[in-house]
Amino acid sequence: MLLKKACVAGALCAGALPAAGSIVYNHYSSSANGMVACHDWDTSPQETSSGVEVPGGLENTSQGAQRLTLVGTDRFITKLEMAAWAHTASVPGTGPCITDITAYLYTANGTLPGTLLWSGTAAGVVMNPNSFSSAGMVNVSFFPNVTVPSTVFLGFSHQNISNQRGFMGMAFDTEPGLFAGPLTFKDSTKGLWTPSWSDAILIARLTAVPGPSAILALAIGLMPLRRRRC
Repeated sequence: MLLKKACVAGALCAGALPAAGSIVYNHYSSSANGMVACHDWDTSPQETSSGVEVPGGLENTSQGAQRLTLVGTDRFITKLEMAAWAHTASVPGTGPCITDITAYLYTANGTLPGTLLWSGTAAGVVMNPNSFSSAGMVNVSFFPNVTVPSTVFLGFSHQNISNQRGFMGMAFDTEPGLFAGPLTFKDSTKGLWTPSWSDAILIARLTAVPGPSAILALAIGLMPLRRRRC
């Protein structure tokens, strides 16, 4: 489910600090055109996670994902940055909304996600819902430390949603991205992925270093040779 308009950034991190590396995917900014939501907000009762579907709701999606093509040669992902966003709608209430956000990295099976390579959760992400025209976006960082292929699917879902007062999801824009593929969504009932030919591009950035095996091989290659005397 796609909802459009503008927002600006805050900051939140989850996990251990990574080593410095090269940026292998970069579609990241402090503003966005809207969000991708995989839970309903205007039903009563509201959904408490992406996998909980209220009968008669607007969607039946447990997870969203987008295909990304990485640049360069480094493939050991040390840091993943995304952006979450919350908006006030007609739902009454005050105070921040809180959610756990889970990110996923999959292999690519054509236009659909394949094997799960990694998942991680940022718990208790605090977002201050606001109008479409003002601050509401929060940066969320993950530290996967996993080797991936050159084409991956980046997925997301929400759990333990509380005090939801309107739209809430992962931020996107509609400007040309860096090798971004179409969004796809996983059905909650059958667990099947379905591609969506939206022009929405998730705001995301991936940082990587050479894989551990490459670093080890380089270290061995740099070791001085010892001469043996007879």
